[in-house]
Amino acid sequence: MRVGIIGCGFIGKEIAKFLDNDKKYELAALNDVNETNAMNLLGILKNNSPKLMDLCDLIKKCDLIIESADKDIVEEILK
Repeated sequence: MRVGIIGCGFIGKEIAKFLDNDKKYELAALNDVNETNAMNLLGILKNNSPKLMDLCDLIKKCDLIIESADKDIVEEILK
């Protein structure tokens, strides 16, 4: 199952680290309004090499989407 994470802060990072060690899932994509957060997360993953994707591509290419963005950003994402 291809997984995409929207929001690469503390919660997104913890989920990504879990998925990085779970062979049942492929962490396929990351998205964050702050690209630095996503780049920092990419730097700590060991087993997966997800791609940074815009929101539309992430939604199209992933089977499971995990939204872990800050509550103040969610409204902006959904517009």
